[in-house]
Amino acid sequence: MAVEIILTHLPQNQFITWKLTTEERYMEMLCVLPPEYMNANGFLVGEPTDHREGQPRYAAFRHDGGGHYEATEPCTLAEFQYATEGKPLPKPEARVPRVPKKKSASGPCCVFCGTTTGQFAIFNPRFKPFGTACTNCEATLPAGTQVPTQPAEPQPA
Repeated sequence: MAVEIILTHLPQNQFITWKLTTEERYMEMLCVLPPEYMNANGFLVGEPTDHREGQPRYAAFRHDGGGHYEATEPCTLAEFQYATEGKPLPKPEARVPRVPKKKSASGPCCVFCGTTTGQFAIFNPRFKPFGTACTNCEATLPAGTQVPTQPAEPQPA
């Protein structure tokens, strides 16, 4: 297989480098986990490989009429959307800061109701990352609910 490199220029002189891969590799990575994000041009593998500036980064794959490509470095969701859909990247000051969780000896603490004894969705939580909201809050809070900037106080067990 010939090596082919495609560069996607991002603002602030950053690039996503895409290397040619096989259709078999593309399909293998598509099926290994449910994608974190998918569009007509590609997908992000469903588990982050690392984080940059508080944002999770994922292995990224894309395709076009010329073949299948794999990013040589992990991408954030915003970077992937910029590269594959032309969506603008958020300004650094517009990024939502992570909510500091109250520590609990018994495990995660729901930032909405403060429970530490409830159940928490493990595989596909509505509010990310895992442990942000209990399953009761995930099921009952209306669509579009934002994570509060100040977490609820932990409730006694």
